[in-house]
Order: sequence, then structure tokens, then C-alpha cells
Amino acid sequence: MHFRARARPSSMPAALSSIALEVSPSSGFDGGRYAGLCGPWVRSLKSMSDDERLAVRVRDIVATELNRSVDEVAERDRIVEDLGADDLDRVEIIMRLEEEFGIQISTEDPDEFPTVGDLVAHIRKANAEA
Repeated sequence: MHFRARARPSSMPAALSSIALEVSPSSGFDGGRYAGLCGPWVRSLKSMSDDERLAVRVRDIVATELNRSVDEVAERDRIVEDLGADDLDRVEIIMRLEEEFGIQISTEDPDEFPTVGDLVAHIRKANAEA
């Protein structure tokens, strides 16, 4: 199990406001002794499909890079127009996603991924091809 500093989802208990649990299917983490602390938030992660967890993780990275709450970032949001990212923000988001998911994302055409959902779809496709 890994802990990393992240913006907390509004549904996460305030006691965990400075951290967010990263739970992967391979971690075998089922809440255990932490279930009382994390309550419904951990149970909701467990009930998500892999696609849903991927989308949440991408939204979390975009939100972190743009100093926003993950609740402020939706898949339909346009990265520049709706979320206010500039060129440097976009490059930093791409770099974080490449590092997180171990894939390559082209930065030659900045308009190739106008929305958060486009990034999610690209990562899904790259994972399926791997």
C-alpha cells in the first residue's frame, strides 16, 4: 500500500485530508484496519471498475497539476478553456501521466487531447495495446 500527498476528494474523511490512498487491484488492499478511517471512500474505490479507477486517477493528476480539487475536474472538461491550463501546465500533465502509466503521449499537437476524457481514452487505448 502506498500513501502519497494528494488533494482529498470531498467524500474522504477530514482526518485524512492531507493524504489519499492509492489502491490498485494487485495490492490486495481491502480496507482492513483502515476501513474505519476511510469508510465509504475506500469501499467506493473497491467497487469501481478498472476504467473508473483510471479515470479517477487521471482526474486526480490533472487536478493536482492545476491546483484544483479533484471534484472540480470532470472528464468532459476542456483542459485549457474550462480548467485554465496554459502550455506549461499541459506539458506537466502529460509528463505526470507518462510517468504514472508508463506510456508515451505525443506533445507535438497540443490540441490532440482537448478534454480530460480524451486523455483517459488515450491511456485506455495505450494500456490495451501493451
